[in-house]
Amino acid sequence: LSSRRLTTTTGTMAETAQDHDVIKGTRRPDGTYRKDVVRKAGYVPEDEQAKYHDKWKMDAPKGVVGADPEAEEQAKRAGMSKAAKKNAARKAKREAERRDPAQAGPPGS
Repeated sequence: LSSRRLTTTTGTMAETAQDHDVIKGTRRPDGTYRKDVVRKAGYVPEDEQAKYHDKWKMDAPKGVVGADPEAEEQAKRAGMSKAAKKNAARKAKREAERRDPAQAGPPGS
């Protein structure tokens, strides 16, 4: 069996054979020793794997395709309770104040 040395992504040394990798144990700051880790050749731990991003989900249009956004908002507001409508109005007012503080009324109004 041929073997070679390599450095892992965490910076530890590993012995590589054709069928497995051995990551040498290291000493912890408190003086105890971590065991050697034996892995199959080519194995990538879950936390080092690239995350899967579905490009179709990320780029998908929001809402109903072809629908009028204002009509959709009105339909949503029609099903809201009185308190929910009041909270939505407050949120819209805060958003307007955040965008343009000069147009906002005096504080506390």
